[in-house]
Parts: sequence; C-alpha cells; structure tokens
Amino acid sequence: NGPLDVFVKAKKADKYNIYNIYTIASTSQKQVSTESGALKIVADYNITDAPQTDILVIPGAAPNVVSELSKQHPELLEWIVEQSRHNQLTMSVCTGALVLASTAGITSGIDGALHIVELIQGKEVADRIASIMVHNRNGDMSFLK
Repeated sequence: NGPLDVFVKAKKADKYNIYNIYTIASTSQKQVSTESGALKIVADYNITDAPQTDILVIPGAAPNVVSELSKQHPELLEWIVEQSRHNQLTMSVCTGALVLASTAGITSGIDGALHIVELIQGKEVADRIASIMVHNRNGDMSFLK
C-alpha cells in the first residue's frame, strides 16, 4: 500500500492528472487479501482484461504465496513479461522481488515509487509527498521542518 499511496498523492499533486491508478488481480477472482487476511481488496481488473500499463508495480506477499502463484499461474509471469515489453517501467516491492528484482520491503517500495514520481514530476513534488507521508528520503532529519 505504501507505493500506491505515493502515486495517489502524486496524482493529486499534478494538475494534468497524468496518473490513471488501478489494481490488477492475477486471476479472474478479483478479490485479493493481505497476508493477515485483515484487509481485502477488490481489483479493478485481472490479467485477462487489464489495459496496458505504463508503470507496473509488483507487490509482495508471503514468500510461499509468491512462489505458489508463480508455479500455479505461469500465465501471470507471461503477462508481467508482456506488460514490461511495452511499458515505461516495472518495479517490485518487498517479496515481489522474487518475481522480478527491485526494491525489497514496503519502505524501500515507497522510496522506489518516490523515485519514479521524481523522474516524472520532479524532486519538489516527490519531496512534498515524502513530507506529507512523514517519510525520510535523505537519511537524516532534514525532512522535519
């Protein structure tokens, strides 16, 4: 949810509304549960009806869940490869790195998403979002003003 929150805030920060944020499930059952089962999300699409992404964020889950998804649904891996051939950027968060190779952990996922926002909208917008989220991008206490 951390990287998702960054992109939601970046969308609000941009007067041109350049982000079209949506979620995609790996199967036709569009309900996705968090690891604890405490939060359930109904995805907007699944991999058979999702539009082409510009930025694809592969979330994490318990390592055994990621492993089983990869084994039981090779079409998911094929879909990720195909999306990545035509999009601008694909990143992973936490154990999503088991599928790709990228940021590992929710806070580094936030850093990864902020980096993408900085590339697209500039450092000022990314720093403003980090400040709103009370997220330290600089490794010191300079973010506290």
